[in-house]
Parts: sequence; structure tokens; C-alpha cells
Amino acid sequence: MNTKEFLNQAFYLNLKIQKKTERIERLRAMLERLAPYISDMSKIQGGGDDDKLANGVAKIVDLQSEVKELAEKLADISCEIADTIEELSDKRQCEVLTKRYLEFKQWSLISEEMHFSYHYVHDLHRRGINHIAKIIQNNTKSYKASNK
Repeated sequence: MNTKEFLNQAFYLNLKIQKKTERIERLRAMLERLAPYISDMSKIQGGGDDDKLANGVAKIVDLQSEVKELAEKLADISCEIADTIEELSDKRQCEVLTKRYLEFKQWSLISEEMHFSYHYVHDLHRRGINHIAKIIQNNTKSYKASNK
């Protein structure tokens, strides 16, 4: 895994959580709309449609469980990324990387918030990425040496 892949893990996990949460909301809304019809039909036809409602609720429960697991993983990975970023000695690089990879902000907003030009923010980012790569490499070497 390269440096940007390491830093982007939180972004992609957050995206997965958002998509699953939206799916839960869509399923819940659909079930709420259909529930009165399903219960009326089950009175007439005798029970088969109750299974459809139960299956829908089960899907929601499963998705909620998946979201919880992803949220726990996101918390762990975010802490790992934050700890790595905090090892940077240049606080401006640290701020750029934090805003980008933990707060998921766009470049223009980072530039505006920090009162730096767009190009200077990219320069800080590039230098920060290079330093993070060295930190990861050193941490990997230290980990391998301690496990011998």
C-alpha cells in the first residue's frame, strides 16, 4: 500500500458508511410505505406477505450491523492516520493533510481556510506526503526489527 492509499483509507470507509446508511434509509422508507398494504393483504391472503416485511426488516438490521463494524474500523484507521500525520514536524503540512485525509475537505476549501494559495497548499501536501512516506517506511522497518 502506498502513502496516498494509506491516507485515503478513512475517506473510502466513510463513503461506504454513507452509501450503506442511505440504503438503510431507502429500505426503511419503502417498508413504511408498503407496510399498510402488506398487512391488509396478509389478512386477506393469509400471511405470506408478512415474510416480505420481515425480510425487509432483517435486511435493515444486517446493514446496520455492517455500518457499525465499518464505523469501528473507520475510528481505528482514523486514529492511525492522525497519529502518523502528527509525526510531521511542519505543522502546516500536518494541517493540510489532516484537512484533506481526516476531514475530507476539498483543495479550494483548505486553501481558503488556511489563507494560502491553491498552489502553495498543493506544495505543502506534496512535501507532507513525502515525509509521511518516510515515516511509514521507518515504522515498517522498526516493526520488522522488533519482530525478529
